[in-house]
Amino acid sequence: MSCTERCSPGRVRPLSLAASLAASLLLSASGCDTTPVFDDQVASIGLEVSAPLPSMPCSIAVEGSGTVDIENDYLPHVIACENGAANHEALKAQAIAARSAAYYYIETQGWVGDSQGYQVYTCANQPQAKHFQAVAETAGQYLMYNNTLTYAFYVAGDPNTSSGNGCYGSVNSDTTNTERWVTYNESRSGTSVSQTALGWVFSPGENGYGQNRGCMSQNGARCLENQRGYDALDILDFYYGDDIQLAQGNTCGVDPGEPPPSNLPAQATGLNPDGWGTAGDGSSVLLDWNTASGATNYDVSLLYWNGSQWLDYHTWNTGSSEFRVWPVVHDTYLAWRVTAKNSAGSAPASGYAYFYFN
Repeated sequence: MSCTERCSPGRVRPLSLAASLAASLLLSASGCDTTPVFDDQVASIGLEVSAPLPSMPCSIAVEGSGTVDIENDYLPHVIACENGAANHEALKAQAIAARSAAYYYIETQGWVGDSQGYQVYTCANQPQAKHFQAVAETAGQYLMYNNTLTYAFYVAGDPNTSSGNGCYGSVNSDTTNTERWVTYNESRSGTSVSQTALGWVFSPGENGYGQNRGCMSQNGARCLENQRGYDALDILDFYYGDDIQLAQGNTCGVDPGEPPPSNLPAQATGLNPDGWGTAGDGSSVLLDWNTASGATNYDVSLLYWNGSQWLDYHTWNTGSSEFRVWPVVHDTYLAWRVTAKNSAGSAPASGYAYFYFN
């Protein structure tokens, strides 16, 4: 059970048209980065697993995909799907949490599902160099406490976290309906650590106490790295307690290798038009964005809404920070994003911007 905010239709609160289209785009075009855990999954993790673990296998059976390599295939795909847009330290924390969950399923049932009840392995987001790097730098690492394997729960959490509130989320501003599961355990240890209602809540002294040490917010993890300078271990302590133990399992011969290029361009920002309003003159529309530092060219990707799903329209490349398009589809919503590029590679794509085209 990945406990992320699932991009699954039919099990979420009613949305406005704009929000519905945006949610659909997240699923069909950019992958399931954040995906809602459902109430029928609560407390489904109950079997305790003793730790430290014996030598773990280097492969895992994934429902629908067969047996795949854990370190070089499964985990890079999972973190790309679960929190792919995060930066390096949050991705490392995600990799350790995901590996802990994967080991739990290996030990309790011998396989893992690829669905909203487990961890997402297949999605539109393909792993990039940064995802492989985060897995490699944490190869074999998992969480434990009190001689018990910790199931490292995680959810999307409140997306409105900031350094101004210490990267603590609030259920009042949470738009994902998952902040209620998040635990804040910084500077806590022992029995003062809060467990999450997503899993089986154990009493101190009970067999299995240590399996549930709380729940991480993926949005909060990004905030902690980007705005408070936390590394992966700081992030894990923040959510699972200061005494959570990082255990070393089988690295499966993974070599961290070279770090990703440091001279990639900045991410494109300031996309205009945006906000779901009408744009263009009915024949064409000018798209513009802020010049990204270090970029020499940009890919501009356009999608359109056909009434039930987002479909790719076209991707162009330009050396300018503006681009005029002449869509042949009319009276519908369009979505677009920009990827800044240079000779070293590509920055993460911008978020999507939206407008209506007559």
